[in-house]
Amino acid sequence: MLRDKHKDKRHAGRKSSDSSRFNTTDASPETPRRPTKKRKERNGADEQPVPQAGLRSKCERSTEGSMEPGRSANPKRRKIGLNQAYLGLDNGSTAIRASLCVEVGDRSIFYDVRDPECPPQGANNGQDFDFPSALNPSTGQTGHDALRAGEWLSVKFLIYELVRRATDDAKVDKDVQSLLRKTFKGDLILKEKERDKIVTDRLREHIVECFRKVAKATEDTCNREGLFYDSIAVTLPVTWNTPPFQTMYAAILEEAFPNITPENFVYVYEAEAVGHYLLHSRIRGILQRTEGDEKYPHRLMIADFGGHTVNGVTFHLRWNEHEKEDSKPAFFATQKPWGAPGGSELYAREVEKALRKYLECTKDTQDEVEECVKEFMECLKLKQGNHDGTPFTLVCHKEPHIWQPTGPADAARLYKRAFDRPLKEVHTKITARMGRAVPTTVVLTGGSYLNAAARAATISKIDSQPAWKYIALSEIRAVSDMRLVVAQGAALALSKATSVADFMNQGAAFSLHSPSLKGPDGLTKPNILTYKGQNWEFRFDLRTESRMRIRCEPFHQGTMEDLKDPAKRRIEVYNAYDFLDLGSRRKGSYTISLKHVWEYGKDFMILQEKAEEDDGDLDSPEVYEWKLPVYVDIGQCVLMVDQDEFDLQKLKRE
Repeated sequence: MLRDKHKDKRHAGRKSSDSSRFNTTDASPETPRRPTKKRKERNGADEQPVPQAGLRSKCERSTEGSMEPGRSANPKRRKIGLNQAYLGLDNGSTAIRASLCVEVGDRSIFYDVRDPECPPQGANNGQDFDFPSALNPSTGQTGHDALRAGEWLSVKFLIYELVRRATDDAKVDKDVQSLLRKTFKGDLILKEKERDKIVTDRLREHIVECFRKVAKATEDTCNREGLFYDSIAVTLPVTWNTPPFQTMYAAILEEAFPNITPENFVYVYEAEAVGHYLLHSRIRGILQRTEGDEKYPHRLMIADFGGHTVNGVTFHLRWNEHEKEDSKPAFFATQKPWGAPGGSELYAREVEKALRKYLECTKDTQDEVEECVKEFMECLKLKQGNHDGTPFTLVCHKEPHIWQPTGPADAARLYKRAFDRPLKEVHTKITARMGRAVPTTVVLTGGSYLNAAARAATISKIDSQPAWKYIALSEIRAVSDMRLVVAQGAALALSKATSVADFMNQGAAFSLHSPSLKGPDGLTKPNILTYKGQNWEFRFDLRTESRMRIRCEPFHQGTMEDLKDPAKRRIEVYNAYDFLDLGSRRKGSYTISLKHVWEYGKDFMILQEKAEEDDGDLDSPEVYEWKLPVYVDIGQCVLMVDQDEFDLQKLKRE
C-alpha cells in the first residue's frame, strides 16, 4: 500500500461495521476555503468511485476547529524566518512545470520554478519554466522536445511503457488492458524489437532523474525566496484513473522528492486544476455575461485538450447574491471528471510514423532518415494549428524536399486518429440532455485547442446550446502564461484546502433519495437528514424493494426557520451528488439518521438505520450503525468516504 493507515479500532454499535517568476492572484477572504481530497480510482466517465489500492491524495491538516477551539482549521506551519508554500506539479505532454503558491493576506503569490539549465528572460524559445519532458531511454539524456525523432520519447508516454512492463494483463481489468494495447499498438513509433532495445532496465531511473531536477530547482527557489513546502499537489490525466498508472507514478514521485512524506502527495485531475486557477483568481470579468437577465453563469465546464488527452470537469457555482458584483463564487463538482486519449502530440506521432515509412524506403542510412524526419517534424509544428484532415505538405531543405500524405483519405485518417475521439467526448458532454438550458460557460484550454479546426468544431457545439457561452483561455489577457495554469491551479487547490467541519458549516445538506420510488413515500423529494449541525430522523415506508442513496447538496440555501417544517426540508436535487449508495432495501418501514462527529482525531459521519422489514421480526427491529471516515476532495470540493478505511459494500447489507 502506498500510505500508512490509521490502525485504531472503531466500534460502531449494534450490528455495526468498522471502519521565480513572481505573480499574484486575488484570494478574497469571504470566499470559503476549499477542502481536502483523496484521489479515488474511477472506472468510466459516469460510474461511482470504487476502491483502489491506497493511493493517497488527502491533506492531513484537515481539522475540525469548532469542536476543539484551540485548533486552527487550516494551520500554517511555520519554520523560523520562512513562509509556508504549496507546490503544484504538472507533468504535461511537452514539459514538466512546477509552481509554489504562498498566501499573503488576501493574495495568493506564485513563485514559478525555473529550469536552471535554461537561461532566464525567456531564452530557449521562452521555455525557462519548462523542465525537460523528452528522454532518450538508451542514454538518459533529456530535452525539451519529444519530437526530435529517433530514440527521443515523452516522459509522460514512457510511464505507459513502465506500466506495460510491470503489469500482468491477468491482474488488471479490461479497460486497462485495452488502454495499454491500443497505446502500444498505434501510438508508439518504435517496433517491438526496437522498443525493447532502447527501453532498458534503467528507464525508471532516468524518469526519476527528470523529476529530481524539478525537486532540486524547487529547493533552490525556496532557499532564494525564504520559503518551505511539505506537500505537493500533483496533476493526473483522467486516463490514469486506475491503480497500475497511479501506483507507478506515485512511486516515481516519492523517490524524486524524498523529503515529502507519501501522505503529503495530493493528486488532482488536470481539468480540476484549471478550474481552481480560474475560480480562485480574478474571474468576475471573465465569467460575467453581457446579455440577458442572467449575468453570471451557474456552471463552469473546463475542457482541457492537451497533447495526449482531453480532460474535463463541470463546476456548479454559488455566487454571493448580496455582493455579486465583487464576489467570487463558491464551487463544487457533482460529477466526476471525464476524459479520453488523443490530441496534437498523438497527431504528430501518427504523421511521424507515416513519414518514417516513406523515408526508410528512400534513404540509404538511418542517420539520413533521422535528419530528414527532424526537419519535416519542425515544419509540422509550424503548420499544425491549421491542419484539419485535408492534404498538406511538409518541407525540408534536404532531398526529398517535400512530403505529403498519400492522398485525401490518408490525410483525413491521420487527423481523425488523433482528434475524433477526444472531440466526440467533449461534444457529448456539451449536448447531454440534463441542464442544457442552464447558463454555462465552457473554458477551452490546452495545446490541442490551438488547432483551429478542433476549436471551431467545439465552438459550434457550444453555440448550439441556449444560455451557453465559451472563453478561450489563450485569449484572456489576465492569464500571464498559459503553460503554468495547470501547475498554479494545483498549488491553489492545495493552499485553499480546509476541513470537513468547514464543508459542513458552509451549508452541506444531506438527504435520502430513491430513484426507483415515485408517489407519496416522500423519497422523490428528499428529506434533509443533517444541515449546519441540525440532525433529523427520517421515517418512511417501502411498498416494494427499492434502491436507496444519500445525496448531498453543498452550499444549501435553505433557512433554519424553513427547515423546522419537514415539508420544506428538501434539497435541490439538480445541485446534489451521490454521497452514499446504500444498495437495495426490502419492503418495510425504515428510520434513517446521519450526523457528523469528530473522534480519534478524525472526521466521521455516523449513519444509523432502523429496519422493520415485512419478512423480519416486527417486534424486534434491526438497528444498524456505520461509522464512515470522511474527507473533502480538494479537486471536486465535495465530501467523500475514505474507501481505504471503509468498504462501502457493507452498507448494502446483502
